Amino acid sequence: MGNETMDITVLKPGVFTWYRVINRKQWLALAAAFLGWTLDAMDLLFYVYALPKIRDTWALTEINTLHYFSVLPLALLP
Repeated sequence: MGNETMDITVLKPGVFTWYRVINRKQWLALAAAFLGWTLDAMDLLFYVYALPKIRDTWALTEINTLHYFSVLPLALLP
């Protein structure tokens, strides 16, 4: 990556004209960010759908479930 410059001339000023001036590398970065965001949302949904089944299987109370699956993981973060 050198000292590259980019012409930021916009044909029509507005909110949705940014996509006309970004290059292929920037499109790929946007696609990667969107894919990461999508996968993050998907794993949260897996967690939400699995939690009641885990709670029933392990015979946990609501307080224990709250502790094991929200407070404890936050306490273990580096």
